[in-house]
Amino acid sequence: MPARSRIILRTLPSAGIILASAAVLGAVVSLSEPEQETPRESPPLGVTVTPAQWDDTLTITTRYQGEVRARQRIDLSFDIAGTIERIEYADGGPIDAGSPVASLDTSRLEADLSRLLAARDAQTADLDFAERTLSRFENLAEASAVNEQEFDEAQSAVTRLRALLARAEADIERTRIDLQESTIYAPFDAIVVRRHTDVGANVLSGTGVATLIERSNPEARIGVTPEDAQQIQGEPNLSIRGKAHRGTLTSILPETDRLTRTVELRIALDTPLGPTLRDGDTVELITQRTIQDAGVWVDVSALTQSVRGLWALYIATPTGPDTWTLERREVEVLRPEEDRAYVRGAISDGELIVTDGKQRLVPGIAVRPSETEQALKAKAAP
Repeated sequence: MPARSRIILRTLPSAGIILASAAVLGAVVSLSEPEQETPRESPPLGVTVTPAQWDDTLTITTRYQGEVRARQRIDLSFDIAGTIERIEYADGGPIDAGSPVASLDTSRLEADLSRLLAARDAQTADLDFAERTLSRFENLAEASAVNEQEFDEAQSAVTRLRALLARAEADIERTRIDLQESTIYAPFDAIVVRRHTDVGANVLSGTGVATLIERSNPEARIGVTPEDAQQIQGEPNLSIRGKAHRGTLTSILPETDRLTRTVELRIALDTPLGPTLRDGDTVELITQRTIQDAGVWVDVSALTQSVRGLWALYIATPTGPDTWTLERREVEVLRPEEDRAYVRGAISDGELIVTDGKQRLVPGIAVRPSETEQALKAKAAP
């Protein structure tokens, strides 16, 4: 009996510890469990929308860029060598057709011409003497009073002197031509684009002196697609440095560029080259082509990428008097432009297309649409 009592006394403390631990654990568990809150509804997400407006036709506006080119451009040069004595015009200066551009020093040519004229006079005198001698020999030959060899020598002298005189005349003519070509003239109303030499410079035959471009009748050269080339005629709409210009289509080149796959148009411009229109200016041609293809114009900001090359739009669909939810619709982009795109898909006329906030949109969420300023103005217009 005493031994058994000792055993019972040793086990009672262990049981008390277990009970105390359980009480503490229950208190900890009760503290760690939060109270369940009643879920609250999220407010509708504000989005900007615009009503869909279906079109039966698609008007394609295309802008092509080209270049203003002078109708003629030449590099003037002398046909003879010499020293430049005078240049009449500076870079950028206008010049009328037939006006002198530059001249060479002609003192040597004038001296050569004087020498050749004197030589021709001497040969003319020799020829006159030879012809009179031959005439006397002919009279003597009729009387058989002249040696045959002397007669032949007289004939040969006349022939030789006539040839020398013809050569002298040719040399004189060539020198006179060189004197004329010592001055070069503008072949048309032009602008001096650039001088390539200065007064006092020695130039060879063919050395460029100045570059000239024709001042009047410039043309626009613009490459367009073969389809649009067939539609353009008459006086197309042109813009140069932001200003409208008039022009007349003169030709369509009969070849397609192998790199750009475009056809070049030549359009004569009414404005001459000068301060307001320069050779090399960029010219813009605006064309419009209408095709039968129903669709809807949407802002590029409304499109989100989908699968298999398609795109998607978010539509704010009404679910009650003042409630809307989002639906995702896949569309096909028929024609993209800089800030808008022409699409077709499961969209009804008048449905509200969401134009912003795509990164926060999820199909099925509640939204509160507000139309774009443009759409509101369109509705208010009479």
